[in-house]
Amino acid sequence: MRRMMRRVRAAAMLLEVTVATGVAVGVAGWAFAAATGLAIRWLWHDLPLRLGVGSVRDADLAQWPFWFTFPIMAVGAVLLMVNERTNSVTVTPIMGVIDEVRRTGRYGRRALVLPYFVAAWLPLAFGAAAGPEAGLANVVASAATRFGGAMHAAAAECLRAMRIGDDPRLDGEKRKPDGARTADEDEDSARSDATVSDASAKTGKKNAPSAELSAAARRTVDAAAVACGVAVFFGLGRLTGYGLALPRLSPIRWHAQDALWAVPALIAGIAAGALFVGMTRLSRLVAERFGDHVLTRDLAVALVVSAASCTLPFMLFSGESDLDLLVAHAAQAGPVLLALIAVARCVTAPLCIGMGWRGGQFFPMIFVGVTLGYALGGATGADPVFCAACSSGALIAMVIRRPLIASLIMMLVMPLPSFPLLLAAAYAASLVPLPRTFDGVPALRPHLPDRMLRRMPHRTH
Repeated sequence: MRRMMRRVRAAAMLLEVTVATGVAVGVAGWAFAAATGLAIRWLWHDLPLRLGVGSVRDADLAQWPFWFTFPIMAVGAVLLMVNERTNSVTVTPIMGVIDEVRRTGRYGRRALVLPYFVAAWLPLAFGAAAGPEAGLANVVASAATRFGGAMHAAAAECLRAMRIGDDPRLDGEKRKPDGARTADEDEDSARSDATVSDASAKTGKKNAPSAELSAAARRTVDAAAVACGVAVFFGLGRLTGYGLALPRLSPIRWHAQDALWAVPALIAGIAAGALFVGMTRLSRLVAERFGDHVLTRDLAVALVVSAASCTLPFMLFSGESDLDLLVAHAAQAGPVLLALIAVARCVTAPLCIGMGWRGGQFFPMIFVGVTLGYALGGATGADPVFCAACSSGALIAMVIRRPLIASLIMMLVMPLPSFPLLLAAAYAASLVPLPRTFDGVPALRPHLPDRMLRRMPHRTH
């Protein structure tokens, strides 16, 4: 009976440690999203209203004046320069974060959350045309690394205690003095130690105070912690109103004649994706030319983005939260203005990401793809959501060359029936090659039968 109670206590402690870790990581991610939303609200909503120049949600396609936008972004450039000089971490794209976690099982050298928090928060708060998903991934991955090691050690000790019926001995927990144990506890402890000693003798390993966590147990514990973290993140976002609130487009209402515009929408997405990749390469080259002149580089980006925001709407921020405004004013804007907005965003977003104002590229690409779809729909009379599915799937696939991931990313805002169309457009675009000077991800090669591959001519180098 005493052994059973110890196993129950160990299981309860394992659940407590797992839930606490998931809650801590979820709170860290929500805090980043909330801090970003609060900063944008104060800098670009409350402050402009006090100065009488409108706000981000009340603009109705009007732009802020240059005398307001550039000083705000110039302050951000100075803060970015100070942070880059004093902070050793940089914001990594979300795919880079995933690759590092898969390769090493952790993220970051020192597992510090605050440096990633600040480095990711500054560009977004001061108007960078970049997405929050990269910064959120950096904060969450660093927090998971920070708290995950302790969770794995505690989980290994709890599982060991559940297996042999002993009390879990976690770090920092005081054990009972030997004289405080009863005879029954001494007998149970001796029996448990004998069991562990026999297992150690069979494996030839020295008995340790805590066992290693197996791969299956690690995956199970990590999955439970991730579920808790996701629930906390979205739960706090719903309660407070600050989080990643992505609007969803209306269902597709297309007719047979709309299928004629699938190819033009696909071509528009491919062209926008090629422009995005080319500007990414160009921004890296320009950033190298600036060298150590970090402040000059950041101010140059602030100047370009501020000038663009005075000329065209929807130039600041990642754009995904403005999709509802874009859809509401698409008819008022007209197809020409929407096309200009999409092209300009393909320039400013890579410029910010590659020249110090780091952030994510997926949310800006979502905005560009939807804008292209509504521009083509307004010009031809086709269903804009149908056109947006073709153009956005092609755009993202041109950049990352992963059709399934591109389709799943667009499902954040697209209706569910559009998934087959997204996947087809993404796969077709991922086969289109880019010039080598663009330095993009290589195009996919179609899977052909061996008989056809043998008939294909081979290049000689």
